[in-house]
Amino acid sequence: MNVYLREELHYRTDLNYYLFGPVRPWNNQNDHTGENLRKAIAENPFLHLMIQSGYYDGACDYFNAKYSLWQLDPSGKLKDRLSWEGYRSGHMMYLRKPDLEAATESLRKFIKASLPKPGNRLSTRNGESVNRRLIFHKNLFSAGPIGPAVFLSV
Repeated sequence: MNVYLREELHYRTDLNYYLFGPVRPWNNQNDHTGENLRKAIAENPFLHLMIQSGYYDGACDYFNAKYSLWQLDPSGKLKDRLSWEGYRSGHMMYLRKPDLEAATESLRKFIKASLPKPGNRLSTRNGESVNRRLIFHKNLFSAGPIGPAVFLSV
């Protein structure tokens, strides 16, 4: 990036452009986020997960997102509730209009598909009914980011 700024754009500065901020070293001690999510999906048949990521995301690459999904469900038993969508953009998928439109439509379909059928009520273990909610979580896994957008429907 620094070469591009100086040589292509002819922008001169003494400051360096850092692609990644000074966030290292990560402290992953006692980080069980991935395993906690895997258990939650396995135990709750109403929990659905969709991950959206850009192919050109340098911070949360799409392959880590797919790899994390494989690790959540190596047997394939939960595959009908896990989904991944990739887009021809980077970390901020909404900046490329076709990806914004596609991601929005994918999210609409995800929400619609994850809603219970009429007459099916969600309930807790003691029988109380539960309100459904959509959870947006950015960079759910600190040990290996799975993408810029993670949606859980419960």
